[in-house]
Amino acid sequence: ELPQHLLELPCFFNSYSNGKVAVRCSVGPPGEEPPLPLGVHGFVRGNGMELLELQSKGPGAPVILHYANCGLRHWTEKYATICKGHGTSDGAFCRERPGAASLRAHLAARELTLRGDTSGLERFYRSFIMGDEFGELGYLAQAGAVVRLPTVQLRIAAASPAAA
Repeated sequence: ELPQHLLELPCFFNSYSNGKVAVRCSVGPPGEEPPLPLGVHGFVRGNGMELLELQSKGPGAPVILHYANCGLRHWTEKYATICKGHGTSDGAFCRERPGAASLRAHLAARELTLRGDTSGLERFYRSFIMGDEFGELGYLAQAGAVVRLPTVQLRIAAASPAAA
């Protein structure tokens, strides 16, 4: 649980507190099968043996873009799915698991979903997930805190059904 003085700090990560996992597709000698997923947070070698794990932290560490909430429709569908059938008193995912308290955007989306507040979910998404309800991205770009990645934008546009 976070100390009280940290509860009031801005939360810049709105999906995960445990990070994400990436894997090289060729990890062994030529001809070895590629790694296989082991749940949603890991991989094993094609023969089931463990992989060498490296932590990637600090300046100069590789960065992988992860769009956990790509689009309002996908985001609302995700929360509609994870807010039922969990065996908790209200059916939604458990708020008591380690690290859950630090994911305030995740908990707020849970509450809005349980209330069935469609307009509140959309306002919340635009303000806190997209981060541009009031023109914040332009301000952050001027300060050098965000960058536009046109290649990502072009690839997403090319892959969308509307582009076909």
